[in-house]
Amino acid sequence: MLTLIFLLVISIPVSANPAESDSQGLEPFKDASTKSESGIDDYLKQMGFTDEELDFTSLGLKKDIASNGDTKIKVEKLDPEVVVKDEFG
Repeated sequence: MLTLIFLLVISIPVSANPAESDSQGLEPFKDASTKSESGIDDYLKQMGFTDEELDFTSLGLKKDIASNGDTKIKVEKLDPEVVVKDEFG
């Protein structure tokens, strides 16, 4: 009986600029849980978020991100690689 084994590996590599990740970020936003959404949005824009990103982000997540501080790292999606192998390689 001939049995074929298929292995499908899908990876989505991303690239981050190391110079940006090593830079000094913003201090955590004090009392983010008590601030208004517009105040948190202003802080997140300083971190590097865009209006488009903030429009679909929940208030709870915004508060969580702001309370951690730092700087948003630019992420670039690269072409995914699909590898299909059978028992013969």
